[in-house]
Amino acid sequence: MSNIIRIFKNSLKRNNIFIFIALAGAIILCFCLEAFKLLNVPDSFDGTEKISVGVIDSDNSPLSENLKSYLTDYLNMEVVENNSFDRQSRLLINTDISAIIEIPDNFYSEALGGAVQPLSLTTVNDYENIAFVQSYLDIYMQSLSVAVQSADGNEEIFKNILKGSLDKETKLTSVNAAEKSEADATAYAFEVTSGFFLMLVMSICIFVSYTVLDDKSTKTYERIQISNVKPFEYIIGTILFGGALCVIFGAAPLLYAALRGYSLGISYGLAALLYLLFIIFVTGFSLLLSMIVRSRAAIYTVVIAFSTLGCILGGAWFPLPDGAGVIKNFSYIMPQYWFMDAIKKMLEDPDAGCMPNLCILALFALLTYLISATVYSRRKNAD
Repeated sequence: MSNIIRIFKNSLKRNNIFIFIALAGAIILCFCLEAFKLLNVPDSFDGTEKISVGVIDSDNSPLSENLKSYLTDYLNMEVVENNSFDRQSRLLINTDISAIIEIPDNFYSEALGGAVQPLSLTTVNDYENIAFVQSYLDIYMQSLSVAVQSADGNEEIFKNILKGSLDKETKLTSVNAAEKSEADATAYAFEVTSGFFLMLVMSICIFVSYTVLDDKSTKTYERIQISNVKPFEYIIGTILFGGALCVIFGAAPLLYAALRGYSLGISYGLAALLYLLFIIFVTGFSLLLSMIVRSRAAIYTVVIAFSTLGCILGGAWFPLPDGAGVIKNFSYIMPQYWFMDAIKKMLEDPDAGCMPNLCILALFALLTYLISATVYSRRKNAD
């Protein structure tokens, strides 16, 4: 145990600059999470802006009041009332309102007689909320037809039906829609940030590998091999140094999201486990790389190539289509694929299981350490 601690402390003393680099990378990941979240929250669901519609009420009846209450209370729209079509048209042209809804005269009396008069909807074709407004009005008119048939000409029953619809607590629906939109944006931001994590955390490979190369160049590595330091002690001491740097990378965005109260789309426990498994793999890969590669330039080249290729094939930034053929099959040998696949799978279906992904990531990590221990033992025996 003392040998492990000694190796760990020695690595920290010689590589203080790497700690500051890791902190800078952690800040970048937190910035990515916040930036992508803000970029993907729709303006219409920010909790402050509402869809505005103009209403020309030529009926001024309980039914027309019910329709306006449906627009304001149920759909959380802003109703601009003005019986001047010219005034409403100017607002529509200036996109101050999304549409003009005209309620015809005798709308209420005709409904009592069993006939539902159609509403007149005027829109500008290029305005983005047209489909929503039309869909909402269709739903209302379908409900009104049912109410008219149920009342069967009885005005008292018809009024009670309208009053019952007004008494319903409907505001909660629009609030939940806004919260869901923000949660989806946060989940997307977490997915993209995780892709950047896969790329940036691989830079730790360079730091750890450089540390072992320095041990070789200063003959420290040879002295360790002929000392009483066991292979697993050197490996553990070195990976603790690399693991500490990686944890700074991985813990920062998760802690930031937790402090901000964000919903990642998956549980924080699962996210932490995925990050931890990939961190364990990265430290093992860096240790193995330092034992089989002899120059800093070669280490840099291998790490950049593996990181870039792995992130692309793993779908870190964009999904790889199933029709990619051999390229898709090749992605299965990349740990980045199983990392991102677990996140995407859980975001699409929270009830989906990702145990195979976790097991495969654990096997990737275990394989790197077994190979590293074997290489270290053979070189020690050869010397």
